Amino acid sequence: MRHGRHDATNATKRFHWLSSWRRLRAPGREVNPQLRHRTADELVVPTAWKSPNIEIEPDPELDRLATVVLDAAFAVHCSLGPGFVESVYEESLAIELRRLGIPFRRQVSIPLTYRGLAVGECRLDLLVGERLVVELKAVEALAPVHFAQVISYLRASRCRLGLLINFNVDRLRRGVRRVLLADKTLAPWPSTRP
Repeated sequence: MRHGRHDATNATKRFHWLSSWRRLRAPGREVNPQLRHRTADELVVPTAWKSPNIEIEPDPELDRLATVVLDAAFAVHCSLGPGFVESVYEESLAIELRRLGIPFRRQVSIPLTYRGLAVGECRLDLLVGERLVVELKAVEALAPVHFAQVISYLRASRCRLGLLINFNVDRLRRGVRRVLLADKTLAPWPSTRP
């Protein structure tokens, strides 16, 4: 073990930090409420989030569905690894979901409207259980436009939860993003006319 000024300085810092923490936690001494750890029930939620009409998290069934899809994606990535095109991963994930008995549809066409008129359609890579949008990528890095794309797909399909999965990474957990819309944002884009 190395001894020297550096180690002594770190030990002194640790001692001062610990002793100050012990003083804060001493019996009979009131702890500053901003310094102590809070339980989940004590967390302060900003006023903007307290609207009774907005649900922050999806229901447990939708969460379970997302977990199953992620497990299937991890199995595909462990087997194939990075470096292939998106269609290879889509086909492999479809095989894995079919094997697990999870209902899904591929390349689902969603009609798009603007001010009440049909203007085109978007295609979802996977729609799992008619509730979960899965967008697959095989790119160097996820960009903000990929998140915006998933948000647009969620709004168009009126789903709450989406998974953005980039298979072109060394560890899949670095390529997975969960995108959640609050109930308030499920409404179509606001128009400028009444």
